Amino acid sequence: MTEAELHQEIKDHFPGANDGNIQKYIDGMNRRVEEVKRLGGVRVIGVKPRRGDWNLFSVRIPDSDYTIRMWNGGMEAYNQFCLDFYDHRRDVPVNLPPGFSLGPSPVNMQGVFGMAGPLVSWEQAMGIRSADIPAGEEKWSVPEGTYLVVRRADRPGQDFTFAVPRRQILPATIAQPPGYA
Repeated sequence: MTEAELHQEIKDHFPGANDGNIQKYIDGMNRRVEEVKRLGGVRVIGVKPRRGDWNLFSVRIPDSDYTIRMWNGGMEAYNQFCLDFYDHRRDVPVNLPPGFSLGPSPVNMQGVFGMAGPLVSWEQAMGIRSADIPAGEEKWSVPEGTYLVVRRADRPGQDFTFAVPRRQILPATIAQPPGYA
């Protein structure tokens, strides 16, 4: 981002900002960033896994070069997993392959995943056209335990259904002061 683009972005977000006081807004934003860093930072969600990440689950799509990858992606607090498509022949993440669609399976229990039709990726939900999503960056998030279906235009009627993992719920014991039961 150029300095001129930054200044325009600030003016777009802060109606009182102008060329005469722009540095005041930049200084204020820098102070807020430093305060957030001092307090431990922010929760980052949706980051794609790196080679060797321990929390990566995968399901190979039969008769194709693709695998569905599922990872925490910072979504644990929301009981969701992130997922994407991965070309295991080329060893790279890819956007939704041509002719493929991803959606909820009809085998989901009632109320588990209440939507129909193809899932919308994060990027599409943010208004980015499919053609403009950088290669290998498209991702989705879904509730854990959901059943999803991959449909392929080249294999009508041969849908592939898979389950998103569920995280183990760890039992907790409530600590109480002595004398309380």
